[in-house]
Amino acid sequence: MSIAYIDNIQQKLANHRTEFVLSYAIALFGFYAIYFLSLSVQYSDSDLWYHLTGGRHFFSEGALYNPYVNSYLTDKQEFINYFWGFQATVYAVWSFAGEFGLILLKASIFMVSGYFVSRIILGDDRLKTATFLQLIVITAVIGILCARGFSLRPHVFSYAFIPIFIFILSHRERYYPLLPLLTIFWVNLHGVEYVIGGLICGAFSLQRLIDYLLADTQDIAQLRPLLWVALCLPAMMLNPNGVYILLTPFVQDPGLGLFISELEPFALDLTFELNDGISTNSLMLIIAFFTIAALFLSLNNFRHHIAPVILACGALVLLIMAKRFVWEWTLLSVPLIAVGLSYWHGPGISLRTGTILMATLVLLPVSFWPTIRTGWQHYPFNDQSLPYGTSQFILTNGIEGKYALEPSYAGYAEFILAPKIKIHMDMQFPPFDSLNYQELATAMLSASGLATYVGKHRPDLIGVRKTNKHFPDVAARELGYTPVFFDKKVVLYLNEKIFPKLADTYELNAINPFAQGTIRKDQLDNGIVELEQMLALVDTTDVKLTLVGLLMEKRDIEKARHYMEELHATSPHDVATLYSYARVEHLSGHCANAVDAYEQAIALAEDSLPMHLFAGECYFLLGEHHRAYEHFGKSINPYADPTPNSLSYFQYALSAVGIGKDEHARRLLTMIHRFDPDGELQDQVDQV
Repeated sequence: MSIAYIDNIQQKLANHRTEFVLSYAIALFGFYAIYFLSLSVQYSDSDLWYHLTGGRHFFSEGALYNPYVNSYLTDKQEFINYFWGFQATVYAVWSFAGEFGLILLKASIFMVSGYFVSRIILGDDRLKTATFLQLIVITAVIGILCARGFSLRPHVFSYAFIPIFIFILSHRERYYPLLPLLTIFWVNLHGVEYVIGGLICGAFSLQRLIDYLLADTQDIAQLRPLLWVALCLPAMMLNPNGVYILLTPFVQDPGLGLFISELEPFALDLTFELNDGISTNSLMLIIAFFTIAALFLSLNNFRHHIAPVILACGALVLLIMAKRFVWEWTLLSVPLIAVGLSYWHGPGISLRTGTILMATLVLLPVSFWPTIRTGWQHYPFNDQSLPYGTSQFILTNGIEGKYALEPSYAGYAEFILAPKIKIHMDMQFPPFDSLNYQELATAMLSASGLATYVGKHRPDLIGVRKTNKHFPDVAARELGYTPVFFDKKVVLYLNEKIFPKLADTYELNAINPFAQGTIRKDQLDNGIVELEQMLALVDTTDVKLTLVGLLMEKRDIEKARHYMEELHATSPHDVATLYSYARVEHLSGHCANAVDAYEQAIALAEDSLPMHLFAGECYFLLGEHHRAYEHFGKSINPYADPTPNSLSYFQYALSAVGIGKDEHARRLLTMIHRFDPDGELQDQVDQV
C-alpha cells in the first residue's frame, strides 16, 4: 500500500470525522440493542422463578412475599423483602407480555444504562465530537454490561439508576428535583443498593459543600440544590419495610461465597486475551488502566474532582468484597475516567485509531457470539432447561407434600407446584442461610447425610440433580425412596410408603436415570417399556431422546424415526435433537439428510468430537472425501486414542487417498496393522 494512498485515506477520514464517529456509535449501540434483544431469558436461573413467585403472591395476596410460605423448614426467620417492586414488575410483564416482554424489559434497562454512561463520559460535549479514547471507554463499558446479559435480576435496575444519578448530580442541576422520586423507585426495586445511592449522593454533596467553602465569594444559593439531595433520605423510607431497609446490606451470610461463585472474593487476573474476542477480564483491565490514569491526571485540580475519586474508591471496596460487584465497580469508575479524559484527549481519529475502533467493534460480536447463539437456541421459552418433566409428573398425579429438591431448581418448582408442594428452600439468602443449604447438600452427597435428613424432615419426594454422581441411590432405596421419573435436570424419587401405587407403577429398574443412555443388552426391552410408560404420562424431550437412543441400539429404526419426527417438529434447533435425528438418518442409509443435521449440531455443540466422527463416515459414504477427511481429522487423534476403531481409521485413510494425501494414508493403515493385526479389514488394508 503506497504512502500516497494512505495519505489519501487519512485526508478523507479527517474530512468525514463526524460521520465516522456517528457511524461508529450507531453500529456500537445497534449491536448492543440487538445483542440484548437476541438473548432469551435464562430460565435455569432459580432467582427469576422465585421473583415471579413473589410477584404473583403480591398481586394475589396483597402482601410482600416471604419464601418461608412455600418451605417446610420450621426454624423460620424474619425477611426484609427489599426487591418487592422488581418482583411485582417482572410478574406483571410476564403475565401481559410473556417471555418477549421480559426480554424487552431487560434490553430497555441496559440501553438506558449504556446511554447515561455515554453521557457521563462525553460530559457537555456532543457525540459527534467524541475523541478516540472516549469511544474506547464507552465500548469497554458496553462490553462489560453485555457480560451480564443473560440474567434478569433486581440488580439490572441498579445498573440503570447508578449512571442516571451520577449524570444528574454532575451535569444536570435543573433535574435535582427528580432525585427523591427516582430514589423511591430505586429503593423499592432493589433496596439493598441504597448504600451505592447514598455513596453517590454523599460524594457529590461533599463536592458541592467543599466548592462552596473554598470559593472566593460564598453564595448560600449554591447550597440550595442540596435540599433535593437531602430529600432522598426520607424518600428512601417510603418503602413497605420502612427504616428496616437500612439493615439489608448487613445481614449477608458469610458462608455464601463457598457455593455461590459470584459471591467469591474478586481475584485479580492480569491476562489480556484476544483469542475469542475481548474477554470481560480484558475489558476490566482497560477500565482499570483508565481509572488509574485518571486519578493521576485529576491531582492537578484535585479539589474539583473529589466526588469522582470518592466514587472510584467506593467502587474498589465493592469489587474487593465480591466479584459480583464488577458491574457496580465499572459504573462507579466512569465519572473519574470522564475527568481524566477531559485532560487527556489522546490521539485523534486517524487511519490507525479508526482501524483500532473498527477492530474493537468486530471483536465484541465475536466475544459474545457464543452467548447470542445459546440465547437463540433457547428462544422462545425452552422448558427443557428446567425440571419440567418431573414437575409435570407431580402435577399430573396430583401429588402433595414435602419436596426435597436441589435449591438451584427449587425456584421453578416453587412457581409451578405451590401451594400443594412445599420445598426445602430456594436460593434466597436471606431468609435462608448456608446451614439450610448445607443440610440438603449433605443429604444429596452421602448416605449418612440422607438418613439424617430423612429422619428429621421425612420428605415425600426427593429431587436430585441429574449430574450428581455421588447421590446415595442404594441408601435412598433402603430408606424407602424409589426413582420414578427423570428429565434433563432432575431425577425424582417417591416415598413408596406414602405413594405405594405410583412407586410400584413407575419404578425405574432397567433404566439408570443418572446415565439413561447406558443399559445392559438383556435389559433393553424392559428399558424401552419403562420409557414408553413415562412418555404416556408426560411428553418430555429428554425421555423421548433416551427412547430413540435405545430403539437405535435395538435397530428398530422405524419406531425410532417416529419419535424422532416428533422431536424434530417440537425442538428442531436443540443440539441433542439434531444429533439424534442425524443418527437415525445415518443408520437408515440417508446420509445426505444426516450430514446437514450433523453440521447444525456441530455448530451448536460444546463437545462435538463424536459428531465429527459420524459426519466423516457419512461424507465418506457420499464420496465427499475432502469433507470426510476434514471431519475425521477433528475427531481422530491416533496418538491419544484409547479405543481406536479399525473401520473409522480405514475410512479416514481412504479419504486421505481420495484427496492425494498418500503419505498420511500409509501412516493410518500402518496404525491399523499395529492395533488390530487380526481384524476383519486386514485384507483390504493390505490391498490398499
